[in-house]
Amino acid sequence: MNDRRSTGGRADGGERMRDTVAHDAIVTEGLGVRYGEVRALSGVTVRIRAGEITGLVGVNGSGKSSMLSAVLERVPHEGTVRILGRTPGKARRAGLVASVPQAEAVDWEFPVTVRDVVTTGRYGRMGVLRIARKPDREAVEEAIALLGLEHLADRQIGELSGGQRKRAFVARAIAQDAQLMLLDEPFAGVDRTSEAAIGEVLRGLRDRGRSVVIVHHDLSGVAELVDRVLLLQRGRLLHHGPPAETLTPERIAEAFGGGRPGRADLGQSEMHRVEPGPEEHER
Repeated sequence: MNDRRSTGGRADGGERMRDTVAHDAIVTEGLGVRYGEVRALSGVTVRIRAGEITGLVGVNGSGKSSMLSAVLERVPHEGTVRILGRTPGKARRAGLVASVPQAEAVDWEFPVTVRDVVTTGRYGRMGVLRIARKPDREAVEEAIALLGLEHLADRQIGELSGGQRKRAFVARAIAQDAQLMLLDEPFAGVDRTSEAAIGEVLRGLRDRGRSVVIVHHDLSGVAELVDRVLLLQRGRLLHHGPPAETLTPERIAEAFGGGRPGRADLGQSEMHRVEPGPEEHER
């Protein structure tokens, strides 16, 4: 395969691409999330375009991770969600959406290799017996190559650095060959090599017409990576548009300098201690 890193994905799946290209990647109306008494997201109505990289930006507890969880219906929510014109459940069953959460519930001592982890991204296509066919093996090897993990493919996953582990789980999502990828803080705690590799792959996916939604903590980095930004504060959508229009000093001050965080600004980990969502059982 020629220049795998520049392609950012497999050439198959064309029928699904034609079937979904006319739809927005995500459409929400009145999307809201509560964790017990804590309102994490409130009345978010937005259309996220297909074929673009969209960044979710805001302080800890502004609702970014809760929005991704609600879009995937991993937490109870108010309002409606459509993914590529379908309900989230139908989109997942059709293999149209892949996700990379902040942290994986993984036993790092378990004897599985990087290749084994990436192969789990193909399980939805393997049938009940999960027997890998040639297209599955090719997708796995291509995803491993895209993330620069060839020399680590047979290494036990727990032996990798934090950045390398993150790249492995991004590769797993790539192997799924979904039209929409949702990533929650993929650059948090990773080295520069991993950050560059992941960023290059996400741009390649976008260039092939795939849709990417990413929670990002670095304002300068997000402006360089994404096509559009959703700026959140205290669970509400402040602005949605290109980085140059959204990440202005005035809007950044409004989103990040709004005073001392209240209870609604609890971080993701704190909110999950209040009322953990079912996503923990899906990982």
